[in-house]
Amino acid sequence: FMFTPPQEKINQGLDIQGGLSVVLTAKGEDGAAVSAEDMEKSRAIIESRVNSLGASEATVALQSTDQVLVQIPGLSDTEEALATIGKTGKLEFARLDSFTDEAVRTKIETGQYMEQESVTDAMGNRFPTSEQKLTLHVDEGTYTPIVTGDDIERVTVGQASEASTDYAVNLKLDSEGASAFAQAT
Repeated sequence: FMFTPPQEKINQGLDIQGGLSVVLTAKGEDGAAVSAEDMEKSRAIIESRVNSLGASEATVALQSTDQVLVQIPGLSDTEEALATIGKTGKLEFARLDSFTDEAVRTKIETGQYMEQESVTDAMGNRFPTSEQKLTLHVDEGTYTPIVTGDDIERVTVGQASEASTDYAVNLKLDSEGASAFAQAT
């Protein structure tokens, strides 16, 4: 018996090909409820992280007011995926000359830390897309941060200048961060 034309690919879900299915639960500060806006931002961040794994046909969806469902069919390295999906973002400013890994320093200096994304068709042919992904991996301890996200008191969005239509991200540093940044620059 044949149920589908042979030229059409049958998409196999988690039940057939295995993979990862996990529900992530958000917790607000001091037990407070998480807003719908924060949940949508979290979903988008998680989706971006899942896409960076190169997973095709993945699902990242809000499941309730405080849960995100992540399903990645066909995934073999679930530990790496969970580490990538669940990690907390970290912001650090560091001087280029503080990086001890010469390859990392060269990539940053030359701007060669992005890689062209590609898609694969049903026949296995790879085609470039207009998207790029970050390919630079920096190990902790191979550089010295000047300022970290812990030194930031407030973040706002504003215009780059009064005459500009470009946007800028404004950071207000605490006294320790401001002093370290002033000393470094």
